[in-house]
Amino acid sequence: MTILLKRILWYRLRDRGTELVSDNIYQDPIDITDDVAWTGAKGLDIKNNVLTITLRNANSLYVENNLIKFEEQDQIKVYLKHTDDNDDVTTAWDTDSSTFPSSTDLVGVYYIIEFAIDHSQNTTIIKLVCADKTYVLFNKLYAKNYLVSDGLTAAEIIQDVVRFSSQNQFGEFSGTRENAGVFYDIDAKMDYEGGFIETTRADSTAFPDTAISKVWKPIYEWVKDLSQLEKTNSATEISTNALVQPRAMIFWVDENNRFHWVYPTDIVDSTLVIGTDIIISSSFVKKVFDVVNMVIFNAGTDLYETGIWNYKVDTTSTVRTLKMRVVPMVDIAESLIQKDYGADFNPAADREAGAGGKGDGYPVPQFPKDAQYNLTACAFVPTTSYAAAANITNDSDYNSALRERATDEGSARAQAILSGLAIARWMGNLEVRGTLIYSPGDLIQYTDAEVGIYQEKLRLMKVQHNVGKNGWFTTLTLENDPKEQ
Repeated sequence: MTILLKRILWYRLRDRGTELVSDNIYQDPIDITDDVAWTGAKGLDIKNNVLTITLRNANSLYVENNLIKFEEQDQIKVYLKHTDDNDDVTTAWDTDSSTFPSSTDLVGVYYIIEFAIDHSQNTTIIKLVCADKTYVLFNKLYAKNYLVSDGLTAAEIIQDVVRFSSQNQFGEFSGTRENAGVFYDIDAKMDYEGGFIETTRADSTAFPDTAISKVWKPIYEWVKDLSQLEKTNSATEISTNALVQPRAMIFWVDENNRFHWVYPTDIVDSTLVIGTDIIISSSFVKKVFDVVNMVIFNAGTDLYETGIWNYKVDTTSTVRTLKMRVVPMVDIAESLIQKDYGADFNPAADREAGAGGKGDGYPVPQFPKDAQYNLTACAFVPTTSYAAAANITNDSDYNSALRERATDEGSARAQAILSGLAIARWMGNLEVRGTLIYSPGDLIQYTDAEVGIYQEKLRLMKVQHNVGKNGWFTTLTLENDPKEQ
């Protein structure tokens, strides 16, 4: 006989931290396991990392002096385990015990972000909405300008921004290299440091140095943009359509708060077969999601303040009419200009003098001084028209090279969008008995021979746990990877 063991602990906020939620100081835990129904999810999309708890029949445990005792940023820890062994039923699962279950049974650590009351004639319900540490930290805002001259790859910039978001003197993870002795709430180590941030590409080469600039944008947006094709492939690889990384990187933080940034390979992590494995239900559809076969994009503004507009059409699409989408990509030109300000010819001194007494190089952007032509370096090349920086001989060439390169990168990004939208892909859900063995990002090979799905490789996008009066069940949201470029 299988037994469901569960334990939910509530840590009331004692002192609120000044910067991070993880700086908070909490009181001893209060057990709220009894009479609880809840739903918790974790996915590749950070916004999925939310726990919703329903507490029935509110009582003095939750109300004191006519005031609700819950506060924003109170901490909730959830433990679950299915077992067939009576020896597993230890004091760790006893609601009156001061010991806690193993970390391997920890579903997650969450922080209350809101709560609601539903009071009717027959019942009183308190509903807690909680977010995990990833959700809280990755919504923190960050502003910085990374130049190519800084010599950092996308992986290195990602490590920097993730560590920025999670630095905490009480953190359980220590930094490495120049961050040795610094502590963090999220473990963001490179693969060669024993971590899960990949530092080599599909062909075992290093990632190219890159640039990115954002002003007060969420950490999640930083990491997502740095995971795209134009940040993991070199300028030459993009302009010649010889991509080493033909898919965007995927990222998540696991249940042990370790950050993963990996290429979505075709290596299968596990298999599930209807009729062999215990699968309660399945629901799948194969279709072209959000049919789009033409992307019109705005790649930003050139140095004459003229927009760089273009489009990409999927000529292989079977859709007879044009299904268009307009996509802003204004960061492309801005990023290229920032890259060139980090090029080799000392650009701050070698740009035309700026207005307002700021001196050479300001305000950004400016053309190089006439004496710099022919250029010895330019981040916009190679392009079809300008195979070398030396071919840029005047301001007009410089602006044309910018426009051409921005259009190339916009086209590559548009093609990536089309590849994910213009082909038929499997997408659906599997419901299995409650388990913690699956993680977002896993590649699962799924077979349901009766309906014609055979050894289909599906990426696990979201894991959702549902616990109620009927037990614990886990829903796996799966879909095919986009085709490689």
